[in-house]
Amino acid sequence: MNGNEAKAFLEEVFNAVCDPNADPGVTDRYFTEDSIQIVDGTEFNRQQFDAHLLSLRDEIESISFEFTTVIAEGDQIADVHFADVVQSDGAKMRMKFMGVYTLRDGKIARFEEISYLLHGS
Repeated sequence: MNGNEAKAFLEEVFNAVCDPNADPGVTDRYFTEDSIQIVDGTEFNRQQFDAHLLSLRDEIESISFEFTTVIAEGDQIADVHFADVVQSDGAKMRMKFMGVYTLRDGKIARFEEISYLLHGS
């Protein structure tokens, strides 16, 4: 996978799984059953990640992503992206993420992100 393919893959994944109207099983298309997410040093198993996404979808009206840097090598992707969120109460926030994703059989098996709140709460 080259950088452009990796960027398109991440855009597809994030837009699909963070969509407030997403089917709860959408993560099965993009993540292995045993996937691990590490965010800001806290580790989540696949069930915890799915629960987090359900909670997230309930709290947002819309979300959009901007991927500014994507590098792919072998089964790994590294990226920098921004998320612009409109929460259910109309409040807005913008976050910056840096992530490293490990793929297995075309799905994300492990991803580690560092997040930074730029504005909002």
